[in-house]
Amino acid sequence: MMLRITRDNHVHKMARENEPCIRVDSGTRLVFEAWDALEGDIHRKYDPDEPAHIRMSRVNPATGPVYVHGAEPGDVLQVEINDIMPFGTGYLNIRESFVSYEKSKSEPVFTEFEYRDGKVLFKGIWLPTCPMIGVIGTAPEQGMFTQEAGDHGGNMDSANIKKGSTVLFPVFVEGGLLAMGDVHAAMGDGEVFGQGIEIKADIDVTVSVRKDISLRRPVVFDDERIACIAAGYDIEEISYMAVRDMGDYLAKAEGLTWDEAAVLIALYGDVKICQLVNPQKTVRIEVPRKCIELVKRK
Repeated sequence: MMLRITRDNHVHKMARENEPCIRVDSGTRLVFEAWDALEGDIHRKYDPDEPAHIRMSRVNPATGPVYVHGAEPGDVLQVEINDIMPFGTGYLNIRESFVSYEKSKSEPVFTEFEYRDGKVLFKGIWLPTCPMIGVIGTAPEQGMFTQEAGDHGGNMDSANIKKGSTVLFPVFVEGGLLAMGDVHAAMGDGEVFGQGIEIKADIDVTVSVRKDISLRRPVVFDDERIACIAAGYDIEEISYMAVRDMGDYLAKAEGLTWDEAAVLIALYGDVKICQLVNPQKTVRIEVPRKCIELVKRK
């Protein structure tokens, strides 16, 4: 039977002090049962006067953490996303003021979406979805709330962290202490409303320890693209962090020369904003794998 971690085992802060809910060997396949972003209390509204540290301690529950035997600081934890299985009803607070000058004083409208067979129902129309994981990462050296993002991952809200993707995380503490949650049935890049369709889900992953590479920040790849993700308060600064990370990865992991990496990034690298709404913003740069393979076959 596949290992399952129930959503009762969750944290609101990624930290070395967290007690692991399970310890597994490298190469283990397991399922994380994830809450929605408000831990089932979907009608809860944010109090604008609530201190940030109180608010962040009540949102984005991340199931885990999982201790992976053999993961040491300086290693990389590889997470293969085999499947993301949302279920039930999701929700989104639609802010018309964000999309209309005429609706500048409108209040958010709470909207529910029935999820069925990979689609959501909106006004009688079944819209396609692409489920993704908003919060996923290891424990950083200094604890961070699950609403925050950093070199460890966290609340990256990157739409490419989906079924079929593999995510690489730097390990900062023994065992890695992997946790994840905040699944969205669908969400556009930027997360401009501060939400996607927030929904409960089961996340099927395989976790492995990598000692053959080292990373500063997360890397995501699938059959089509490799992406480097960076987080921080300044969009320009973190964009260039991601660019340098990509250069590093192409040179050290893919075996390209520095000028080859630079040309690939200049010609085919797409910088995308993952989310604009959390304390730290996140961006990623993507490079098509087919272009990398063309250069490697020189």
